[in-house]
Amino acid sequence: MTEPAREQDPEKRETPTPGERAAFRLLPLILIGVAVLAGVILYAVFT
Repeated sequence: MTEPAREQDPEKRETPTPGERAAFRLLPLILIGVAVLAGVILYAVFT
């Protein structure tokens, strides 16, 4: 009798929440920032 509830759960999980959409939009920018920061640190260490 709980089968309809189980069928609705995967549908809700497939659609990203607004928070998840914002996180995926920011992810490339964060990765670029981390790469730049790592480059600056390596440059400072090896010079």
